[in-house]
Amino acid sequence: MGAFKKLLVSVDTRVERHAAWEQAVRVARHNESHLTLVEVVPEFGWPARWGVTDLEAIREAWLNDKRQRLEALGEEARREGLSVDVRLLTGKTSVELTRLAKELDSDTVFVTAKGPSSRATGSLGTTALRLLRTCPAQVWLVRTDSPLFQNRLVAAVDIAAVDEDHQKLNRAVLDTAGQLAAWFGAELHVAFAWSLFGENLLRSHMAAEEYEELVRNIECEHRKALDELLKKANTPVPATGHLLHGDAWDVFPGFIRESDIELLVIGTVARRGLAGYFIGNTAEHLLDKTPCDILALKPPAGAVGE
Repeated sequence: MGAFKKLLVSVDTRVERHAAWEQAVRVARHNESHLTLVEVVPEFGWPARWGVTDLEAIREAWLNDKRQRLEALGEEARREGLSVDVRLLTGKTSVELTRLAKELDSDTVFVTAKGPSSRATGSLGTTALRLLRTCPAQVWLVRTDSPLFQNRLVAAVDIAAVDEDHQKLNRAVLDTAGQLAAWFGAELHVAFAWSLFGENLLRSHMAAEEYEELVRNIECEHRKALDELLKKANTPVPATGHLLHGDAWDVFPGFIRESDIELLVIGTVARRGLAGYFIGNTAEHLLDKTPCDILALKPPAGAVGE
């Protein structure tokens, strides 16, 4: 499972609420984690360099203000007894966070799901999507438009997978979700979305009774597999299993809303793009529609998709 020992947290000191930092601090309190608080600022573009006098003095004053804001956030956590380092970096946020996560051997990166100035049309910003694709650490995407995770989370599993790598990832997802549920006293839900290959074609070419029996039989097999997975997982808190009939990108967002889920824990496995348990762009489409926090686990080196 995710160790949650070395937490790298990205903030934007221009905004008032730092939801990613708040969530990371809450995790650190439970696990005596080390926190690295970082802000990545862009370089001034050539128009500013060409048209502004005393640019370096303006830039240094701007950076000093950000350092002071970062240090103030860090000092609040230090007063609680937490271990905190502060970094101010220059460049592209996703690139610098990925580089720093490798340098520090961070196990978790916390970042807002979508920044206030993002032009992205979905629920995830460009930085979040890039981190899901490239960052070696697990990524916790925190929404700023809703309360912090506290009461209810869902672990997305793939009970149809038969290879050992996917089964290991299933166990990692369940272990991580179970630990978080225990720490926060939250309800633990475990869900698998399933559908028949060529479902519409089968429905149109089979008698209604025959088709319904096929669906019932397959659902029954999935239910047995899910029950067996939960039994073997032995999570520290009771887990409620759910079978969601339909394509994952369609049924998961609705289930999350209806169940008041605050955090989705999912695994990623592809070499390029995000693959979770739904290969390639399908997973990005799912997560971009997810109306809650997301914790995306990464496979160990040499596992699926490496």
